[in-house]
Amino acid sequence: MNDPSTCEGALQISHYWICCAPFFETTLLVMPPPSRQRAAERSSAASILRLYDADGYLANEVMVEFSYDQVGVIELEPLMAGCKFQAGLKHGHLEVHSPPGFSELCRIHTREGASQMSAPVLLSNTRRVFFPLLFSTERVSLLCLINAGETEAVLRGRFFCAKRSPEATWEVPGRGARVISLTSEFSEYLEAGPTSQVQAYIRIGVRNDCLVGAQLIDRTKGPKEGSFFSAIS
Repeated sequence: MNDPSTCEGALQISHYWICCAPFFETTLLVMPPPSRQRAAERSSAASILRLYDADGYLANEVMVEFSYDQVGVIELEPLMAGCKFQAGLKHGHLEVHSPPGFSELCRIHTREGASQMSAPVLLSNTRRVFFPLLFSTERVSLLCLINAGETEAVLRGRFFCAKRSPEATWEVPGRGARVISLTSEFSEYLEAGPTSQVQAYIRIGVRNDCLVGAQLIDRTKGPKEGSFFSAIS
């Protein structure tokens, strides 16, 4: 999620949802600009990483330097020691201040595999988003939300399943993050049997004047021990 409303000097600002326990870990990948855009007299450039916990408190801030000729890789777990658990996950909001031309993405990984995550989709009180959902006894859908501003954000989600369309409201603290298990949130409206699947979708919007990033992560149990994850943004 690129925040168009903020800037810090010549740096561009992006926002990501990150997690380090207990299911998977997050790695930040930083890609240099194309060769035609690279600074002629510089071999590297510095970025600022700010990590906020789920309640929006600054847990860590570091400056890192990335080369113009290779992809930068940062394991985020060592930087998240000060982050709290929320909804059973140790997660938070990563704010990246990087030089123009650089781009990032996050990778979540377990022992079973990895999934690349682009930046969360940006929501506001004038822009909503729809996510497709697929429920089963082997699958859990997690809605991950990060607040790019200082003010608490209020979101409304409408769940569409068959002829039912219940609503739910969630609050995300300023600079904070929240994870909602949609499987648990709307369990009373699901009728999946041991082998059946239920298709649905959810519409999410922001009720007040805030910028919020949203991402959907599906956790699927493997045939043996362990889980696999996929991300939509």
